Amino acid sequence: MKRLPSITASLLLAITLTGDRARSAQEEDVAGEVATFYHFNGTKARSGRLVDGRRDGEWRGWHDNGNPHYVGRFENYRAVGEWTFYTVDGVKESRGELDGSVRIGSWTYWHPSAEKASEGTYVDGQRQGEWSVWHPSGAFGSKIHYVDDKEQGSVVMFHENGEKKAEGAYERGKQVGPWKTYHESGAPESEGSFGEGVEAGDWRYWHPDGQLKAEGRYAQGAMAGAWVTYHANGQKESQGTYRRGQRHGEWQFWWPNGQKRSEGSYLRDQPHGEWRAWTRDGEVNAKLTGTYNQGDKVDGGGA
Repeated sequence: MKRLPSITASLLLAITLTGDRARSAQEEDVAGEVATFYHFNGTKARSGRLVDGRRDGEWRGWHDNGNPHYVGRFENYRAVGEWTFYTVDGVKESRGELDGSVRIGSWTYWHPSAEKASEGTYVDGQRQGEWSVWHPSGAFGSKIHYVDDKEQGSVVMFHENGEKKAEGAYERGKQVGPWKTYHESGAPESEGSFGEGVEAGDWRYWHPDGQLKAEGRYAQGAMAGAWVTYHANGQKESQGTYRRGQRHGEWQFWWPNGQKRSEGSYLRDQPHGEWRAWTRDGEVNAKLTGTYNQGDKVDGGGA
């Protein structure tokens, strides 16, 4: 699942860059206690009050295209209180409280569309408690509970159209137990279980119209044992076995019209041994029929 937005390294750099480093590369224009620093292209980079050569009070920063970058306050060169950050396009990106470079208290993030992206609380730089997430359109996405910056507990997620997207549970940031996902139509998309953040046990998948798409088993996140897939019209598409996530052993494939397409064996996910193949109309496919050695055709008609 997608992680929530977080403050970027470039934004942290903007508020922790030392005055000496800035002055070594840029022009300084001091009027009283107010200092202004410039980008190499001559546009204003940041401006605020200096006390004994250290930033103090409110400071503002700009991207090199002139758009605002941040607004915040320093106390003895330490970022404190509420800070607001903007993208290079001048769109508000995030706002919240800083204690040095550590996020604390309530924070809000926005999408480039200017719609709210997420909102919640930090304690000593870690997400804690309930966070709300929205799509770029402004539609509600989900509420996720955090403990020490990791997802915890049950969650329900929604598509932009309001239909349910997924439901399940987290434990210490990893998906656990039964999970279900849904197509935008509301029809089921997948169903199965997670163990320690990876798929485990039996899983089933469906096409958007509700037709079964695939069914099989996972072992520690990798496909294992017998799997069957189906075309959107309900006809069987493939049948065979996996070993540690790779096709292994006998496999069969069918065309959407029910006609056999091919059959043979895999070795470590590569065709190996005798293979037979047919066209959609049931004619022998001489180009694909023959003997294979770990994916390379070594004998057979049309080779």
